Amino acid sequence: MSPRKKSARREETRPRPRLGSGLLCDTMQPVAGQGKPNCTGVFTTLNAWAFPCTRTWQVVFTAFNMSPAKAILSLYVKKVDTSTRTRIGGAQLLAGQIKSDMVIGLQTAHTFTEPGAYNLIARLHRSRAELRIPFRVELRDWPTFSNEEVAFASKGRAGLITSVRAAIDCSKCKTAYVFEESILPGHTPAPGVQKFPKLGNPKCKNGHCGHTLHLKDVQGQMRQTLKDMIRNRMAQGSAMFPPYHNCGNCLTL
Repeated sequence: MSPRKKSARREETRPRPRLGSGLLCDTMQPVAGQGKPNCTGVFTTLNAWAFPCTRTWQVVFTAFNMSPAKAILSLYVKKVDTSTRTRIGGAQLLAGQIKSDMVIGLQTAHTFTEPGAYNLIARLHRSRAELRIPFRVELRDWPTFSNEEVAFASKGRAGLITSVRAAIDCSKCKTAYVFEESILPGHTPAPGVQKFPKLGNPKCKNGHCGHTLHLKDVQGQMRQTLKDMIRNRMAQGSAMFPPYHNCGNCLTL
C-alpha cells in the first residue's frame, strides 16, 4: 500500500475533530503549566448606549480529537434570523501548539449597528466542525444625573471622582483624541482634553481626513461609569475608583 493510501486510511479511522462548549468573557489568562484559562467577566449580554458601538472580548471554547497537523479556526458573528455572517477573527494553530483535546482562547472585536439576538460562530476548517454561542446586544437607557447626585459630587469630597476620560484614535488617520465627561455643571477640561460633542458624531479634524467619530456610545459608557461611581460612593461612603477609563472597547473609532 502506498504512503498516500496509508495516510488516507489513518485519516478515516481517526475520530473527527469537534468543538465542545464555549463562553464569552472580558479577559482570559492562561494558567501556566495547567493547560486551563482563568476567565473574568463572563457575559451573555453586551450593553450599548447608542449605535454603532464597538466591543472587544474573548472567546473561549473546547476542542476535541484535534489532528496533530495545523488547524485553521475562524470566528463569525451572525444576527439570529438573518442569513449573513461576518468574519471577525480567527487563528492558525501550528503542529506544536495542538493537543488532541484542548481549550482555545481568541480575542475578537466587532462593531454592532443594531440590538438583538446574535450567535458567535467558531468554525474549524477542513473538518467543518462548528460551535455557536448565543448572546444579546441590548440598548440601555441614556444615563442621566439626578439633582441629588450632582449636589453630592459638587461638595468636593476627598477622593471622589467627578469626571472620566476616554482615549480615542481615529481609525482612518490614527489621530489621537482625549474626551472627558463630567458630572459637574460648567466643568472645563484640561488643555488637550475635549468635552464630548452634543451631536456625538464629529468629523476628525486632522487635515482632510473627515472620518466620522461615533462617540455617542462611548459617552454613554462614560456617563454610566460616573453615575455608578457616584451612587456607590453615596451608598458606601469610602469606595475609591480609578479616574481614567480605558476598557479596550472604545479606543479606535
